[in-house]
Amino acid sequence: NFSITIKPGFNWIGFPGTKGITINEAFANFEPTNGDVIKLKSGSSATYVSSMGWLGGNMVIQPGQGYIYQSKASNSKDLMISTGSKGSSKTTKIVVR
Repeated sequence: NFSITIKPGFNWIGFPGTKGITINEAFANFEPTNGDVIKLKSGSSATYVSSMGWLGGNMVIQPGQGYIYQSKASNSKDLMISTGSKGSSKTTKIVVR
């Protein structure tokens, strides 16, 4: 697992896992704010709608790729992402500035 501090506004995030996982899997333990958006380099995106969850949540996050997370929250939040490596208890803290 690894942790990223998501600040209000635009954040660049990466995924250091060993295999691709869906946005629903990656953000399963995170409480997004209505209207949050994740964008891929390809232009694909997923938007969080509080009454429905992630629209585009089957989009796959790939290791070694960068993503833009636009947070509509008024405060910072920690995002814990499972890297897909079972049995690993290592946590890396990444602070977005």
